[in-house]
Amino acid sequence: SAFSGVSEELSSAVLNYFDNLGVTVLNTVVDLLGGLSGIVMSIPSMIVSLFVAVVSSVFISMDLPHLKGVFLSLLPARHIVNFFEMKGFVIEKTLKILRAYIIIMAITSVELFIGFSFLHIEYGLLFSVMIALLDALPVIGTGTFLIPWGLFEILVGNTSLGIGLLVLLGVISVVREMI
Repeated sequence: SAFSGVSEELSSAVLNYFDNLGVTVLNTVVDLLGGLSGIVMSIPSMIVSLFVAVVSSVFISMDLPHLKGVFLSLLPARHIVNFFEMKGFVIEKTLKILRAYIIIMAITSVELFIGFSFLHIEYGLLFSVMIALLDALPVIGTGTFLIPWGLFEILVGNTSLGIGLLVLLGVISVVREMI
C-alpha cells in the first residue's frame, strides 16, 4: 500500500477523503455544465425578445406624433394645458434630482479617491468610482463598504488602515450632511 507504516484507520480515512473529493469535484463540474447549458439554451429566446423589443420601439417612435395626437384628442381642452404644465414640472424636477445625484456621486468619488490615496490603497480610483456609483442606489451607502472593510482591517491587525477607512467614512458623512 502507498501508506505503509501508517495505521489502517488513517490510511482508510485518507483514501475515503480523496474518493469523496473526486465525487464532489465531479458533481460540481456537472452542475456548472448544466447551468452553462441552460444559459446557452436561453440565448435564442433572449435574441428574439431583444429583436421584438427593438422593432416595436422603432415602430412606436415612428408613430409617436400620431399617438400623441390621439392621446391629446381624448383629453378635454381644459386638461391639455394642465397636462403640459405637469409634464414640464416632472421633467424639470427629474433633471434637478438627477443633477443633484451626479454632483453628490462626483463629490463622494473625489473624497474617496483622496482618502484612498492617503491610505495608499491600490486601485483607489477604481474603488472610489465603484463605491460612489453604488452609493446612489437606495439602501446601499458608502458605509456599506467602508465599515466592514475597516473592521476587517482592524481585526487582521492592520489597525491604521482600518481606522483610516472609518475616519474617511466620517468625513464623507459630514460633508454629505453639509451638502
